[in-house]
Amino acid sequence: HSLYVANMEALIKRANAAQGPHTYPLSSNARHCTPIDKWKEQREFIRRAGFPSLRDAVDMIKSGMVMDADITVQDLYRANAIYGNEVAVVKGKLKERKTRSVLERYEISKQVGVQVEQIMFSDLAYIEGITFLVTITAPLGLWMVSHIDDTSSRTLKNELPRALDTYQAKGFKV
Repeated sequence: HSLYVANMEALIKRANAAQGPHTYPLSSNARHCTPIDKWKEQREFIRRAGFPSLRDAVDMIKSGMVMDADITVQDLYRANAIYGNEVAVVKGKLKERKTRSVLERYEISKQVGVQVEQIMFSDLAYIEGITFLVTITAPLGLWMVSHIDDTSSRTLKNELPRALDTYQAKGFKV
């Protein structure tokens, strides 16, 4: 869990000094703490904390990271049980998945059963006057393309065995 504590005391003092003293009107009735008030406080805490998960919010309260919080761990659990998670808590959580490296994917692919016997097809391709030897194996479906200087039989005799050697080095029988 990536939670960080920031000391915002100096920033708050500067903001308060710029705005002047705060006054809060008090009603003739003293403020009674109802369950709805507790729920509102809990939701406000979750919003100000950046919509952490319930476990992270509980850890914040237990560890003392939150000063002057008027809510308890039981308030968090109770409000979550009654009203459920905030929509932003649910929507904003996406696990970053690390993509596997090419070597890992290759190692996994070696474990998957692939037919060892392959049939190789080859052809010449011309793209903007440049000649390529294209080989395709079935049922694997692997395409290999190699640049060749000319289409002489001597060049093809050198390139086709090179393609065959590449397949055979990986354990395929072509």
